[in-house]
Amino acid sequence: MRTATFRFRLQARAATADALALAGVPVVLCAVYALPEPIKRGLVFDYATPTLLTAYTAHFVHFDPAHLFVNLGSYLLLVPVAYALAALSDELSRFRVAVVTLHTAVPLALSALNLALVRPRVGYGFSGVAMGLLALTALFASKYTATRLATGWWRRGDAPLVFFAEVTLIALAVRPRSLGTLAVAGGAATVAAGYLLVVARRVQAAGRTFSRTASRVGFGELGLVAGIVLVGFPAVAFPADPAGDGTVLNLYTHLLGFALTFVAAYALPEIDG
Repeated sequence: MRTATFRFRLQARAATADALALAGVPVVLCAVYALPEPIKRGLVFDYATPTLLTAYTAHFVHFDPAHLFVNLGSYLLLVPVAYALAALSDELSRFRVAVVTLHTAVPLALSALNLALVRPRVGYGFSGVAMGLLALTALFASKYTATRLATGWWRRGDAPLVFFAEVTLIALAVRPRSLGTLAVAGGAATVAAGYLLVVARRVQAAGRTFSRTASRVGFGELGLVAGIVLVGFPAVAFPADPAGDGTVLNLYTHLLGFALTFVAAYALPEIDG
C-alpha cells in the first residue's frame, strides 16, 4: 500500500508529453553524432571566428564515442532523478521552464562567456549542459527535502547550502588540482558551513529530523538516490587526465553550466500550473 502511494503520486504528476520531450534530447545527440565528420566540424564553436549558429550547435557535437557515451549516460542518469524530485515536490512547472531554458539559452550563454577567455581552439560537447542537469538535480533535491522529508527544519530557501556544497565537490573533483580549484573549494565550503550551522540550529529546535512521509516506501529511497548522485557524480564526471587524448576538458564550462543553471532555476518566481 505504501509503495502504491509513492507510485500513484509520481504517476499522477508525471506527463507523457514530458517523457517524449525529454527523450528527444538523446535522439538529437545521437543524430548529430551520426553526421559525417566534415559537417560536424562546421558545427563546432571556433573561438577565433565565433558565430551565433555554432555557439549553439557545438554543445550537441561529439566526435568520440566515449565522449558521447559519458554525456548520454549523464543525461539518462540525471533527468529521471531530477524529474521525480520535481514532480513529488509539486515543482514540475519550474522544472519544465528550467529544462527548456537549459537546452536553449544556456548553451548560448556558455559559448558567449567562453569568449572572455579567447584562445586558439574550438569547443564542443554536451558536458556544460549535463552539469546544468546536475544543478537541477541539486535544486529539486533541496525542494523535495523541504516538502517531503524534513518539513520541520529544512526550507526552500536552504537550497544555496546544496549549491555551495556541490561546488565544493566539483572543485575537489577537478584534476589536476591547483591553487585556483582549492581556493574555489575552500570558499564554497566556508559558505556552505555557514548555512549548515543555521540549519543545524533549526534541527535542534525542531526536535525531530524527518517527516512521516520519509518513512514511507519510495520517498526516503528517492532522497537517498538523489544524495548518492549529488555526491558521486562530480567524482566520475571529471577524468584524472583532462588532456589525456589530445583534447582539453573545459573545466570553466563545466562549472559555468552548473552555476548558471542553478541560479537561473532558483531565481524563477513561483509558477502555478
